[in-house]
Amino acid sequence: MSSTSSVKSGLRRVIFVFVWLVIWQLAAVKIDNSIIIAGPIDTFRALKELIKTPAFRESLLASSSRIAWGFFIGGTSAFVLALISFRYELIREFFSPAVTTLKAVPVVSFIIMVLLWSGPDVATVISALVVFPIIYLNTLQGMISTDCKLLEMAQIFKISGKDRIRYIYLPHLRPFLLSAISLAAGMAWKSGIAAELIDQTQTSLGNGMYRSKISLATADMLAWTVAAVVLSFIFEKLLIALLTLLLNVGIGSKASGRAKP
Repeated sequence: MSSTSSVKSGLRRVIFVFVWLVIWQLAAVKIDNSIIIAGPIDTFRALKELIKTPAFRESLLASSSRIAWGFFIGGTSAFVLALISFRYELIREFFSPAVTTLKAVPVVSFIIMVLLWSGPDVATVISALVVFPIIYLNTLQGMISTDCKLLEMAQIFKISGKDRIRYIYLPHLRPFLLSAISLAAGMAWKSGIAAELIDQTQTSLGNGMYRSKISLATADMLAWTVAAVVLSFIFEKLLIALLTLLLNVGIGSKASGRAKP
């Protein structure tokens, strides 16, 4: 994509966001009930006041730490298990029912079950459980769908397993992993905050939303929500940037080294 196209695309997104904010504000004015719906002006005013409080900043940091740690645990274990499952079909068949269950069971059911034994780490455990099947299935599918002709060529020319991973599997896995990371990051934040809310985890985004709800402070509740959305967006973009960098280094470093005489 050219720089001009990127600028145009970015400008359109800004315009569309502004249009939706206007629609939101008009709806709030029309309903004229701040308990039912608070407009963006009231929401951002409430967010400005919340940012000044230490409890709000501590909650952002605490929730981010729990969810990021859960994402790391679930994502790493899923990626490693997917590689093992690709190599050994028996392992793949053994874990298939468990992965299918993780993918199908409602998040709230997991939250209730985990509440019985997890204590203050509910958000971490739930985030890991939600992330696991997304990363596992995308990684496994990417490995399985690798071009057979390329693998046959690698076998004919006796290319080492390390080089096959670097030059065949990793480039093919790139879109699968990027898609999985994008989806899993958002799901980790949604499920993690829901777990905090149900668990009433102190110093958390979920607890902040709950306290705003019981006090009928809709603007504050929406302000907490905006903060969660922004953090989720930043978290996703950082992960994608990091993964892209690692893939580029992994795929390109040895190739550039071989180009030297």
